[in-house]
Amino acid sequence: MTKIPCAQFSSHDCIHAMFGLGNLPENLRAKLDSTYLSQLLEKILSLPYLSPIFVARVVQSLLVFSQHQQALSPQFKQLVDALILPLAHFPADIQQGFKDKLGTLQQHCPAWHDYLQQQLRGEVAPVIPCEALASEESTSAPISQPSPRQQQPATTPRPKPRPAAARVAAPNNRIYQLISANDFSALETLLETKLDSLASIHRRVQQAQAKKLPPNAHQADGEKAADLLVTSFFNNSNSAQLCQLISKSNAKHFCLLIKACSLAKRFSLGRTNLLAPIIVYLPIDECTTFINFLVNKAQMYRDHRVVLNLIEALQIRRALEKDEDNKNEIKTLAINLMDRALDFHGLAHHHKVIEKLRRTLDKNQLFTLTISEGEEEGANSIVESSAPAQPQTTQTQTTTVPVNQANKQPVINSEYQYSSEDIQTILRLRLQEKNIADTAILASTDLNSTGLNSPAATIKQYLQAAQTTNRLHRALIPVLVNNNHWVELLLEINHKKITNISLFNSLKQNNQALAQHLNDQLLNKPNLAMPNLRVKPGAYCLEQDNSTDCGAFLVENFYCAVLNSQWPQTNNLGTTIRTRHLKLLREHDRPFHDQFYNRQKNNRNDVPALAKQMQSHGLFSSKDRDSSSNNAARNKQAPFTTNQRSVAAAAPNARLSLKSI
Repeated sequence: MTKIPCAQFSSHDCIHAMFGLGNLPENLRAKLDSTYLSQLLEKILSLPYLSPIFVARVVQSLLVFSQHQQALSPQFKQLVDALILPLAHFPADIQQGFKDKLGTLQQHCPAWHDYLQQQLRGEVAPVIPCEALASEESTSAPISQPSPRQQQPATTPRPKPRPAAARVAAPNNRIYQLISANDFSALETLLETKLDSLASIHRRVQQAQAKKLPPNAHQADGEKAADLLVTSFFNNSNSAQLCQLISKSNAKHFCLLIKACSLAKRFSLGRTNLLAPIIVYLPIDECTTFINFLVNKAQMYRDHRVVLNLIEALQIRRALEKDEDNKNEIKTLAINLMDRALDFHGLAHHHKVIEKLRRTLDKNQLFTLTISEGEEEGANSIVESSAPAQPQTTQTQTTTVPVNQANKQPVINSEYQYSSEDIQTILRLRLQEKNIADTAILASTDLNSTGLNSPAATIKQYLQAAQTTNRLHRALIPVLVNNNHWVELLLEINHKKITNISLFNSLKQNNQALAQHLNDQLLNKPNLAMPNLRVKPGAYCLEQDNSTDCGAFLVENFYCAVLNSQWPQTNNLGTTIRTRHLKLLREHDRPFHDQFYNRQKNNRNDVPALAKQMQSHGLFSSKDRDSSSNNAARNKQAPFTTNQRSVAAAAPNARLSLKSI
């Protein structure tokens, strides 16, 4: 067996090396001397923060080398002291591993056995708990000690500012001193957080790409210097002193450290678990602020490895808390973080990442949804939502539903308005149920648009696409009216010519005015293959009785028109349809179902508030039709939806949809 010198390993490499050494056959383990193992452990112990989960696995690997107990005992005790959680809070495989090895360890190394067992029972105080840190006598300067600049006499001239490269070589406790002194302004100056605007950064990226420079050549010197300073602060700080500093500090200092770093460095800090001590030791209110910053500002949810590390740190913090309110607050933070990550990676179609995150949900009791006794009847029952009368326009607390909660009764929120992606996904699955062929689902369009996102441009691109079939088929086009209301166009096409075009609008009082508006828009466009055709209201159309069911009814109007069928008009039809859609997603597209359920349950949509919807749902009356373009320009509402595909991709989208779905 060839031993790689420890000098070639980083501290994190040493952790994984110990994992592997613990699984070696006994004849190979005998060839490892205590000096080599000691060097590995020294590098591991040099980390500024030791995750109890990683430490537990290192300790389990170290237990098989108990023959070197005399040489390794000091490092063994340091590692065991970092197991700040009781055994019951570790993952099941770690718990079982300790139970299997403690019996054998008691015979061969009783000293290690007793010390480890006391720590796992919580009988030995952790090395760096918040309570102990407050009274611990630090070997370094006290936190209240003024910085060297504050100690200088008033007559001493202030030195000239040094360049960024020189500041990197300064003592690594400079950030520590500024945080200790609560000198936020000086910390901003040191880290140079007043960076260029995003437009300037984008321009430097383009220049670097044009000149074929290294990938990080577009970074400003201040960004590079901040990356090095922050990394040095975390890597070179004494573990106990760092945790003591965190326990007495505000979240704004550490938010500033993250803000100063480049996006790649932020992810690097999260992947190497350097952010964990901040989460574990910040006061609970400050921890809430810090986690919200990581989610909403630093975009940490984009890297699933960072998300898993942050979730682990929140688990540790929750296990250390004694107050139930604090435990619930930390649980809420973890759920919101996981929910944001699931939303992001689901929209990006990162299916493997979604599976990893869902496995974390399944095996982790932190995310178990509490179901009341009244919700135990079954998944097909209808539940009236208790959502407020007006949709919330800000992100609210969300609850992620694990896979094993599928047998619980879902909550149906009738105030949620479907987004473009909701309509596209549900409609595709709805048609797939009946194996309906020769039907293309085109990209969603905006009635008020005059560019590529308009219905006319979408139809034109689809007809001109080489892949468009010549045989008789249908094309479905969702249309957004004034960013508030969904209607749909059903086109019958034969040999790339439109033979019929129908409008389905669940607000029937506006049908004639809306059809006239579409005729004015479409007939003025050349090459649409619509000789002597006019848009006509569909023969059968569901009629909504509120201001939010238009997206759900759009799906069913298409479905009924294609199958020539009808829904019975009942008082609870909207809730019945929404329940049917949720069940369909749960059975055929589970990743999207998990995202959709949380969005609709918590009314997290991309459409305006209810008051805006009520004002605009009567927009296309006969007296307002001529002024509709002025209304659209005056309202200037937000872009369509963040989930909508570009209409420039309408032709390939249609090509995929023309399969026998």
